[in-house]
This record gives sequence, structure tokens and C-alpha cells, in this order.
Amino acid sequence: MRIPDRIIDEINRKIGIQEVVGDYVSLEQKGSRMMGLCPFHSEKTPSFSVTPEKNLFYCFGCHKGGNMFTFLMEIEHLSFVEAAQKLADRAGIEIPQSDYSDSQQSERGALLDLYGRIAGSFHYFLVEHQMGEEARHYLKKRGVAAPMWELFQLGYAPRDRYWLFRFLRSKNYSADFLAKTGLFSRKYPEVCLFSNRLIFTISDPSGQVIAFGGRSIDGGEPKYINSPETPIYQKRRALYGLHQALKGIREHGRVAVVEGYLDVIAFFQAQKPFAVAPLGTALTEEQVESLRRYTRKALLFFDDDRAGLKAAERGLELMEKEGMETRVVVPKGGQDPADIMLNEGSNSLHNMLNSALDGFEFLLQSTVARHGRGDANSKHRILASLAPFLHSVESEVKREAYIQQLANTLAVDPEAVRKDLRAILRGKQARVEGQKAVKEKDAKKIGSDLFLMLVAVTNTGYFPRIRNSISLDSLSDPQARELYIALEEAYRNDELDIDHVIPKIEHEELQHLVFEKIATGEYELNTEELVKDGIKTVRRRALEKKRDEVISKIRNFDQQGAHRDALKDLLSEKMFLDEELNRFKGDTHDRT
Repeated sequence: MRIPDRIIDEINRKIGIQEVVGDYVSLEQKGSRMMGLCPFHSEKTPSFSVTPEKNLFYCFGCHKGGNMFTFLMEIEHLSFVEAAQKLADRAGIEIPQSDYSDSQQSERGALLDLYGRIAGSFHYFLVEHQMGEEARHYLKKRGVAAPMWELFQLGYAPRDRYWLFRFLRSKNYSADFLAKTGLFSRKYPEVCLFSNRLIFTISDPSGQVIAFGGRSIDGGEPKYINSPETPIYQKRRALYGLHQALKGIREHGRVAVVEGYLDVIAFFQAQKPFAVAPLGTALTEEQVESLRRYTRKALLFFDDDRAGLKAAERGLELMEKEGMETRVVVPKGGQDPADIMLNEGSNSLHNMLNSALDGFEFLLQSTVARHGRGDANSKHRILASLAPFLHSVESEVKREAYIQQLANTLAVDPEAVRKDLRAILRGKQARVEGQKAVKEKDAKKIGSDLFLMLVAVTNTGYFPRIRNSISLDSLSDPQARELYIALEEAYRNDELDIDHVIPKIEHEELQHLVFEKIATGEYELNTEELVKDGIKTVRRRALEKKRDEVISKIRNFDQQGAHRDALKDLLSEKMFLDEELNRFKGDTHDRT
């Protein structure tokens, strides 16, 4: 499958690389070039260069470079055809069906197209149709102005739970394809996931719709339903409102991270259009890395309950690791931004933002409030709680200032704080390294496939992420495949917990192995790292296997007497696989 050269040339004429890169990186003009922080590796001094005249980018730090097509392929994990299609859509260029037919369209492309169309339907039901009256009333009651309905493409999902399946089947979408879209119940594949709900449309940074969030408007439970992960949506990477906030983030030089959809909208209504929200999870490393591309300054505005405080503390640690300057808004009387806007107006919200605490000051206050500081044990607990954050601070000057501040608060000698901090961190590191050594030995003994699936079955919450990264065909170990099948069956039946997975494992010896791993708890520490590394290993091996198969076909090409275009396709496929493998070898940062 090829995109004609004339289409590529037309895209290059109509779009400048700085426009594409600018959706992901904050760029500043430096002579004939534009510079920004590299989106492909962590750095504090901009080394990422864009040359508009030549339509090329290059990073002097990690040495990645290319054109706008390779940039999109790299940053969004697209094939060349998918990147070209996305750029063609942006440029208003139609790729003729003879060149790129529906039957050839990738699953990712088909999903993006479908989600875009459905977002339009949901929006129509909210704005135009009588069915959306209750949702319109709810928005007005919450003070959400009509312009926000348009800006955020808010919508309404009808009460009929079967309408979407019937409609899409009438448009010749197959039942098998619809089962993969994340729009329907896994247990009842004709039932729409969203029914009689206000719809929040979730987009990627370029504005393509990738998921939905649905809020109950009749008191039904659960209050919120969010799209499951799909090939186009990984919630650990996505941020609600980022597409709408990009301009405001650049203009104001900062980003606000809030908890919910309506909180994001409240910021925009208060003329502070730079807010985003995680999607049903705590802030993740991937989300912070994404935000760092656009700004180095952040505000955290979470609830003042225990979960909100924990989320703020975790967010501070992640942002400190990325070298971001972070402040924290302390909620007023438990109100979130949406409540403040509704009850007190924008001036009150502005005042709260202006009185935000320095990140470490907030962390210190909340930790002291939690532990007290009346005796030596309390003071040691405070230091132990703050140790991970202090360890994440790369700047020696900042860390020393924080240690001095902590010592003053606890009324102890700063040198005593330093000594205890070193001891605490040595103890943590020793435990981590010990666990890591055991796990590396285990992985070598049982193989990477089975190791990853044992991690998955003992930590079932990670399976949706694993299944979105690797397929059953990527696994060669029979026991690993058996665990994958058991997890997949439980996942499709909305029964993804260990009690439902175990009975689906056929072989008794494999069940015993799972019980052993659960009992020892050896996969409960650094699970995130285990999953990342495991996925990366399996994907790399699958790519190597595919590359070997392609090379074999190329070598046998003359004997087969195939058409010349077929050889061209094989060589292109080999080149793509080589690039993917080089990325694995040259990049220690996981991209799963």
C-alpha cells in the first residue's frame, strides 16, 4: 500500500513542519531555526531544532531527525500511511479511493474516523435534538455556557442502549470491528457503553477524537463512565482539554492540572484557558512528559480530601523529576474549580490561583499536618515521607534549600536531615535492587513471555494496557499464551479479577505457579517498571521475528518471480522494521 508521490508533494506544499511540531512542542524562533525541548527524551535545555525552510527536524541531544511524516510516526506511533492520512486530512487533501481504499484503511484510521463521526452525532443530540433537553438543563444548572458546548464538543448519548449498534451495522460496520471500538459493553456487545449521559469528548493534541467520558444526569450509577483503552486511546497518555488548552498554555506560560471535566471547563470560562485533567487516574509519567513539551510551569488543583492530597503529592514528585516549577492551589472549603465558578464567580478562582503555594511548601505543610511534629518519631516519619520527593530533585541548589526549610520546620540541624535522608534512600535502594535481581533471574529462568503474563495475572489491572500493546500472536511460550487467553476471556466478560481468571487456566501446574507468585508477592514492587520492560522485550522480539521473515522473502524473491512492486513493498517494510528496532535499541525510555 503506497501513498502516491503527488499526494506527498501536495502535503509538503500546504503544511509547514513547524505547524505539525508546534502541536506537540513549544517552539521559539532562533535565527532561521526554531528550538524547543525535545519530545523524545528528557532535557532541561532545548536541543530540538526545526528548520521550516527545509521541512526537517533534528535533536542534537538524542539525534532523532526527519520530516513531518517521520515526526508524526515517532510521536504518535503511526505507520507511514497513517501519518500521511492524518496530514492529508489536515491539509484538506483527499486521497483517492483507488490509492487508499476503505478495505485497506488501518484499524487505527478506521477508529479515528468512527469516533469523529460519533462525536458529531452526540453533539447534535445535545444541541439540536429534543432528546438532549435534560442534558442541556444540567449544563445550564452547572453554569456551563453555550460557547463551551461548542469548544469542547460536548454531547448527549440517547437513552436507547441499542441505537448506536443498529445504526453502525446499517452503515456496514462489521460486528467484529464494533467489538474492538470500546463503544460497547464487552459482555453485551450490542449495548452502547453510554446511555442517557452527558458526553465529554476526549481528543488528542491535534484535535482528533479518541475517547469519550459520560456523566449520569439522572442520578444513576456509576456517576461517570469512561471509554476503555483502545488502539487509539491510552488513558495514561491522554489529557482532557489538552487540544483546547495548547494556545492558552503557550500564551500564559503555564498549565493547570485539575481533577475533572467540568473543572477544566470552569478554567476556560474564567478566562484561564490553560487547564487539563487526567482521565480517571492519578497523574502519570507519560502525561507529565507530554506537558513538559509545552511549558515548564504548572499549577496543581486537586480536592482537599485524602485522595486529592495524595494525587497532588504524586504529581509534585513526577513534575520535579521532569524539572518543572510547580505550585499547588489549596482548595477553599472543599470546593473544586467548577463549584467555585458556580458559587462565587471567576474573581474568587483568580484569587485562589494567585495564592497558590510553592510545591515543596505545600508538601511540607500537608506532611506535618498528617504526622505532627511533637516528638522525634514524628519528625523522622516526616523526613521518610518527603525522602522520595527530595531524591527526585536534580538541582543541588534546590535540594539544599528544601533541606534547610525542612530542618527549620522540624527545629533540627540540617546536617542531621542530610544524614538521615542518605540512610533512608540507601535502605530503599537496597530493597529495590534486591527485588530487581530476583526478578531478572526469574525472567531468565522462565522466559520473557511467561514472566510478563505472570506479572499480568497477579496484577490484573495492567492487562488492558498489555493487550493494547501486544497481541496473542506476539507470544510464543504456550503457558504465556494460555494465561493471555484466560485474561482476555475475563476481560471481555467484565470479570478481570484473579478470582475469575484462575478457573480459566486449564493446566493445574500453571495454576500452581500463579498461586506461588501471588503468595510470594514478588511482582508487587515496581510493577509499572516490570510491565513496561516486559512489553518492550516481547514487542522487540516480535519485530525481530517479523524482520527475519521479510528478509527471507526478499532473498527468495527471484525464485518466486514476483512483480517488481511486491519487492518494493517488502523493502519498504524491512526499512520500517529496521527503524522500529533501532528505536528499541537506541532508546532506553519505554514507549509502550
